[in-house]
Parts: sequence; structure tokens; C-alpha cells
Amino acid sequence: MPTVFLTVYLPLEPRMHSLARFITLFCVIIAIEAAGLDLRARGEPLRPSAELSSIQVTPLIVAKAKEWFLRFEKGNIDRSQLNRAVNDQLTVASVEEEGKRLSSLGPPLAFAFAYADAIGDAIGYNFVITFKTAEVIEAIAFDKSGKIAGIDFMIIPH
Repeated sequence: MPTVFLTVYLPLEPRMHSLARFITLFCVIIAIEAAGLDLRARGEPLRPSAELSSIQVTPLIVAKAKEWFLRFEKGNIDRSQLNRAVNDQLTVASVEEEGKRLSSLGPPLAFAFAYADAIGDAIGYNFVITFKTAEVIEAIAFDKSGKIAGIDFMIIPH
């Protein structure tokens, strides 16, 4: 797919937090790539990412995302829920380090689903966890057997 340069005008409210703007634009970019759209060649209008994704988040997925945030925060991961590759990548030290970063933020104020997309043989879900001083983007992916095929936390200070 050729490189496409776009000027994107998103209907964002001026009071919208910069993280919300970032996530909206990020979701649009991911959706464009995932759908394989070449907007210049096909002349298709830019649509909100929700229209491009048919993947729905279930209450079980939301519960798992919350569970795994808490597991990392406390340093108490359940390796039986991880696929082999993720299990091998998560060292005791990396879990402890991530736990310290997450627990330093204090109690979460809000937890919201942002976006889902297919990633190879897995489905990735992105959640925004709001804290007093930062937002955390939790990216968690599940393979076809229901095992965690990827997990990451990105802290964005206010």
C-alpha cells in the first residue's frame, strides 16, 4: 500500500482532552490501515473508526482487561491465562517494574473501552484508564483459544 498523506478534520469539541483527541486520531489511522484503505486512489470518505470495525467488546473482555490491570498493579499475574510467547516475555522483573509504575498513579477514576481490531490471529482491545494525574492506555489481545496474546500499558501524563 502506498504512503498516503491526509489532512484529517475530526469533529472534536474544543473542551475534549488532548488524550481523547489522540485516541480518536489513532483509532482512525489504525482503522484505515486495518481496512487496507487507499483513500487517495479510491476516493472514499473518511469515516469514524467505529464504522470500520465490526469487533464488539463483551462484558467478559472488559472484566478481563480490568482484572489484568489489577494483576499488573499488584504484581500478581496468572501465567495460565497467557499464551506461550507472552509467558516467556513477561519476566518477574518486568512485571514488578510495571506494577510500580501503575500503582504510583493511585486509584483509577474511570475505565473505558476505546477500540478493537484483529491483529494476526488475535483480537486486540484498547482501553483508557483515567487517573488524577494521567491516563493509561491498556492494550490487551486474546488469541483464538482465549489466552492473552499481548498486553501493554502506556502511561500518558496530564
